Amino acid sequence: MLQLVRPRPGTDTPHFSPDQVAAAAAFMARGLLRHYRLYQHVFSTEQAHTEYTAELMVETPVVPTFEAALSQGDWDALHDQRRAEAEAARVAAEEAEAARQEAEAKEAEEEARRLEEEARRAELARKPATLEEAIEHLVATRLENEKDPLAAAYKAKEAELLAKITSLEEAAAAKKPVSAVGAKK
Repeated sequence: MLQLVRPRPGTDTPHFSPDQVAAAAAFMARGLLRHYRLYQHVFSTEQAHTEYTAELMVETPVVPTFEAALSQGDWDALHDQRRAEAEAARVAAEEAEAARQEAEAKEAEEEARRLEEEARRAELARKPATLEEAIEHLVATRLENEKDPLAAAYKAKEAELLAKITSLEEAAAAKKPVSAVGAKK
């Protein structure tokens, strides 16, 4: 401290004035001399020490070693890949949810159709009470009996026509002239 004393130090220099050093020395001397006996007693007698050990868990970020560090381009690519994976997972979840809702809607529609068919069959099985109901019952029964064979016949006719169209398209593709193929270029 005495090495840094200057007669008139400036405020921008790391030096002390003699007055500042005198005040610090007086404080130290006054404290040391006033409590000399206390310091002598404390430093000369053995003291009982109590030690405690505590473990403190601190959460810190995981920092890779310098050798494992990535370049900025690799770091950006890694984050882009993670972002793309998260987006793909979100889209897959949305598609799965949409498929589930569609399946539920189909199931509900099938259930409604089945209940409607059961109600219609129960209505047909019920004995009519009036002449009008008897006529309606007879018409509905005959319609039911005619509907199934007609549907099967039309289904067979549709399959036959589709097979014929397919064979005609294949025959037309096989008979295509070579000059027509070259002319379209």
